[in-house]
Amino acid sequence: MPWSGSATPSQDKLVISGSPADRECVAFSPREGWVQARMAVNTWDRMGELSALIRSGDRISGAALGRFAA
Repeated sequence: MPWSGSATPSQDKLVISGSPADRECVAFSPREGWVQARMAVNTWDRMGELSALIRSGDRISGAALGRFAA
């Protein structure tokens, strides 16, 4: 399960996209619209896309993150 970024559990929430039950999902840690960190479970083909999302500095809604791997 690759993890990228840095999150603060006491300040950041967790948004999960995909299916943890099927062991294929992405977990995001957004803060004020910016992705602080992400963890991918069996979604290696999307790793570049996920890293670019963090590096972009673009704001993204929790709803959009929730649909990322769905």
